[in-house]
Amino acid sequence: MKLYFLLALLLLPVAGAFQYSEELVIDSMISNRVEFVVTSSNPSLSYLRLYHSWIPLDDYRQEVISISTNPSSELGDGVAVFEITDLRDLTVSLNFRTKTGAERVKVNQKVGFPLSSLSPGLVKYTEPAGLIDVNPEIRSVASSIVGDTDDLYEAVFRLAVWVNENVEYSLSTLSEEATKSSSWVLEERRGVCVELTNLFISMARSLGIPAKFVSGIAYTDSELFDFNWGGHGWAEVYFPGYGWVPVDPTYSQIGFVDASHIKLEEGVEGSKYNTRYEWRGRGFDVVPGLMNIHSNVVTEGRMIREGVSASLSFLADEVSLDSYNVIIGTLKNNNDFYVAKEFLLSRTENLELLSAPEKNVLLRPGEQKEVYWVVRLKGLRQGFIYTFPVMLYDALNLRVEKSFRASSRGSIIGESTTQFFLEDAPGNDLELYCEQVERAVYAGNPVSVECSVSSPVSEPVEVCLGSFVCKEIFLDNEEIVILSLDSAPIGYNVFVVEARSSSGTSRSFVDFNVLDAASIDVGVSASSPLSFKDSGFVEFRAERNSLAVPRNLSVTISHPFFGEEFSVERLDDYQDFRFVFRARDLKPNENVFIISFVYLDELGKSYSVEEKVVVMVEGLSFFERVRLWLNHVNAWF
Repeated sequence: MKLYFLLALLLLPVAGAFQYSEELVIDSMISNRVEFVVTSSNPSLSYLRLYHSWIPLDDYRQEVISISTNPSSELGDGVAVFEITDLRDLTVSLNFRTKTGAERVKVNQKVGFPLSSLSPGLVKYTEPAGLIDVNPEIRSVASSIVGDTDDLYEAVFRLAVWVNENVEYSLSTLSEEATKSSSWVLEERRGVCVELTNLFISMARSLGIPAKFVSGIAYTDSELFDFNWGGHGWAEVYFPGYGWVPVDPTYSQIGFVDASHIKLEEGVEGSKYNTRYEWRGRGFDVVPGLMNIHSNVVTEGRMIREGVSASLSFLADEVSLDSYNVIIGTLKNNNDFYVAKEFLLSRTENLELLSAPEKNVLLRPGEQKEVYWVVRLKGLRQGFIYTFPVMLYDALNLRVEKSFRASSRGSIIGESTTQFFLEDAPGNDLELYCEQVERAVYAGNPVSVECSVSSPVSEPVEVCLGSFVCKEIFLDNEEIVILSLDSAPIGYNVFVVEARSSSGTSRSFVDFNVLDAASIDVGVSASSPLSFKDSGFVEFRAERNSLAVPRNLSVTISHPFFGEEFSVERLDDYQDFRFVFRARDLKPNENVFIISFVYLDELGKSYSVEEKVVVMVEGLSFFERVRLWLNHVNAWF
């Protein structure tokens, strides 16, 4: 009998090894070309300001070593401001060196899900924003993905893996007029990194999980691109007790991002524009150029050591020539924190994989877990013995090999035996979708949920809003159920609604913002007394002191001779203001400034606060007093 050895055809990642280093030092340059097109004779430029908001940030995994610009610019508050006064084409650039790491956020205890309460500053990260929209389909799909898990890490893992596996990375959306919304991406099942990340964030927020958008630079070895370093978007999810945890659904990195990720900006949503222009002049147009990114690894650290071990086994070590077999990967997390990662299986000729070779696996602290690949043998000839080498590996340095054999005398494993090991098990026919009747209510008012319950089976069903209220119905196809609570705690609340029957259980998530009276504390100070030649200021701070978020805050500072207005879209924490003036524009002695604050709460109720501050102008000569008296007179005309 002849013996055949069939060699494994490995699909190994071809990314640069530095992607899997514990840390990298990277030099980067972001440049923008600015061109002027003259449209008339005698053009003139007073100034052109270019605001560049992609600035490297310091955080737990990233240190900014150096930063410079060409030409020189004013750096501060997350933006570089270039001031251009020459009417000639030029390129502006931001040059920086960063040290980045790939350390996981070590979540070593289970965080309960859904989240029971959130600090007011996190609520904005649970709300729809721009293209990160939340519609009934997003909420329904997200609820079905997380299922009945009560573990936040697992809920986040399931959402990220679903987006990675079910939304095709496609550059076709780049040819569209604009970035697409999350609801569009869910319907079309395609998009680029920004759109995949937006969908993940929308799903997380629909379940009351705070998530922010992060943009920056990352390395890719995809043959879709002509370059390796480019703009990229990923997410961070808030874990109470641990802070913000990175999640990159495009790269299938959960709980960490590799060291090639350079964070440049973060927020409730991604910026539509990383560069903004304003200018004053005549006789020309400004043509902004495309942003160019260049990065280069200066030094590399050692390879990541993740503390995960693995072994291989088979349902049978020798099977018949036309049999199935099951490859069993036993994975062990030797760490005291959660690890989520992707494992891959090599492919071998004459061995058909009935599922994808990649498997994303979540391992809890110290957990051991088995994963399965079902294979079918095909095209084998009688009278031979075949050996199938199999390799289990990851993107780092984990490699485990083992072989099984096939012969006419091997065990026969039929298709029915393998069904247990396939992930596509029969689903739950009981479906539930719930929405809040009102998302925001005032404290002491009832909150209500309207639920649609459906099933092809006619049967009794119990529908419960948490542990507070339940209703029993006899379900025949589809029913609408309304559940109400007399009141809910002040703040942001997420509740689970469950429908339970003999055929299964389904869950849906609803969130309420229970509002107290929106209020702010105001502190005001001013420079006083002043002499005629002095410049003065009025400084004031508006600070939120309620769980409700003051919105559309309008601040007016007024004096009989002049004034100024400021506006803030929402006051999540506090905002400082400063108004500068000259003493020579005031009146002698006492000057009263009135500062008025007008704002709304989420339901549109209006509030107002008024403060006064006095500035004295003293030590005036006769002529200075006359000058200020004239200010007073002119104010009447």
